[in-house]
Amino acid sequence: TWSGKGAAACTNCEPGTISTVGSSACTQCPAGSIADRAGLSACTKCPPGSFANKKGSKECTKCPAGYFSSTLNSIECTPSPAGYFINGVGSTSYNPCPVGTWSGLGSNREGTASCTMCPPGSVAEEPGSTRCSLCQVGQYAPSPGSDKCFDCFPGYFTNKTGSSTCTACPPGTRSSIQRATECIQCNLENNLSYRSGMSICDECPEFAPTLTKYKCYDRVNTECSSKDGISKTCRYSVDLNVWSYGVAYADGPGRDFLFYTFSKTVDIKKFLLMAKSNARSSAENLNFRCLPSGKEKHFPTFRRYNNFECANAQAMEVTPKPYHKVIIMELAFFYKE
Repeated sequence: TWSGKGAAACTNCEPGTISTVGSSACTQCPAGSIADRAGLSACTKCPPGSFANKKGSKECTKCPAGYFSSTLNSIECTPSPAGYFINGVGSTSYNPCPVGTWSGLGSNREGTASCTMCPPGSVAEEPGSTRCSLCQVGQYAPSPGSDKCFDCFPGYFTNKTGSSTCTACPPGTRSSIQRATECIQCNLENNLSYRSGMSICDECPEFAPTLTKYKCYDRVNTECSSKDGISKTCRYSVDLNVWSYGVAYADGPGRDFLFYTFSKTVDIKKFLLMAKSNARSSAENLNFRCLPSGKEKHFPTFRRYNNFECANAQAMEVTPKPYHKVIIMELAFFYKE
């Protein structure tokens, strides 16, 4: 209370002010403290989680969401630091943003009441993150709020950072590893090319060539023999085994030959050939003659796939040029059903 000169009684100080014994006037409480009712002789410090930013305050104000005060007598609240948040009022501390989320400080250093989820293609792997990190090439994060990037599965790829999905390898290509950044082109001579997302090339069975991108040529089974079954023999050829072995000599003007008999009459379209020759050049050292039509054509000793159409074929005679030795390592004939 207080009184002026000649007063008959003392007067209570208003809320927000105090007086001591013998006071002739009331004094305002300093910022950070309050007097919440009339007639007080001492100010009360604002507790942690609240503040009073003016002299003569009647009550403490709770810190709003995003702000805190951890000490007594606060005149203002402190914004939560980057990477943290405060989602209630009257807080004395702050909490780290969960994984998959982040927070920063605005241009005016505002506090954060809630954390922001990382967008797809980015992650926050640790609590208290101040930013999201983009997924690296070969990885993706499909959902918002992710804390981990995932590797692309085999058959898929991404060559950009920050991807939310992986892209299926286009038809005719493949990726056989996780975290691929590109797809590898398949050899379309003997691999189909109509399916996407392949981890291996869509190879035709028995090394057959492709008829279309959807279909392979069929292989005709063969049995192999030679003109001279003692020294110049075709070693073996097994049905459903594309590897047909044989040796043919032409030591002089006369020529030895390998004779391939087909398991059925077919319209030959292509054949697969790998062979060695004693010739120094890659000239056309082998002659193919289709029977019974007699159609024939010369080919080099090494060529992966060869076009040689022969209708109603029952057998094929393979003969080297004079003075040549040829070792056939791989030979298979194909037809279109």
